[in-house]
Amino acid sequence: LVDRVPSMHVCISLLPELALTSSVPRRVWVMELASLLCEQYATTQALEIAQHILRTSFLEQARTTPSQTRSFLLASSSSLKRLLGAFPVLVAEVVELCDTLKNGGVKYDDILEDLMLDIPE
Repeated sequence: LVDRVPSMHVCISLLPELALTSSVPRRVWVMELASLLCEQYATTQALEIAQHILRTSFLEQARTTPSQTRSFLLASSSSLKRLLGAFPVLVAEVVELCDTLKNGGVKYDDILEDLMLDIPE
C-alpha cells in the first residue's frame, strides 16, 4: 500500500483528522494506513500521530457496544501489531486503553494476548 507511492510519508500528518470518523470501517482503514506508514517511517512525529490515532480510535470505540468494539479490535489487530512493532513504547498505552474498554464490558484478553506475542520486549 505505501511502498509504491512516492512521498507517501506526507500523508502521515493527515491521519489524525481521518481518525475522527465515526465509521468503524474507516477507523480500521486509518489504523491500517497508520501502521504501514509508522512501520516504514518510525519518526517522533509518527509516534505522536500513532498515539493520537490509538487514543481517538479506542475512545470512539468505548461509545459503541461491546460486540462492535470486539469486532473493531479483531479487524485492527494486525495494524495494532505493526504499530506496536514500530513503537514498542506504546504497549503500555494499548494495555491501558484496552483496560478502559474492558470496564465497558468488552472481553478482549485473547486479542491482547495475541497482540503481545509478536512484540519484542
